[in-house]
Amino acid sequence: MAERSNSHYEFEKALVLLEAKQYRELLQYALPYATAGEADAQVQMGLLYSLGLGVVSDPDEAECWLMEAAEQDHPLAWNNLGTLLHDKDEERSRECYRRAVELGFAPACGLVD
Repeated sequence: MAERSNSHYEFEKALVLLEAKQYRELLQYALPYATAGEADAQVQMGLLYSLGLGVVSDPDEAECWLMEAAEQDHPLAWNNLGTLLHDKDEERSRECYRRAVELGFAPACGLVD
């Protein structure tokens, strides 16, 4: 595992790497924080694995990372988990979307009743 200082995970730094399509660098940055339990980093890992950015696409690995963050009541994790599960389990997907909304996530479209 990569060394990290006692500093906190910087979402803005991760966003810059994502927007610059520096996926491997994002993976190297986020992984130690995700492993340490940082929910924002876990959501990033879920994104990388669900879309295959800098890694081989792996929906199961994406689901594991998103569940880690969702268990910490991270609204974006719940939303992304709903998207990931949409074709696999529509009812569970809707439950994830509902939980995201309960936690303050504002969906762009009407996926929640």
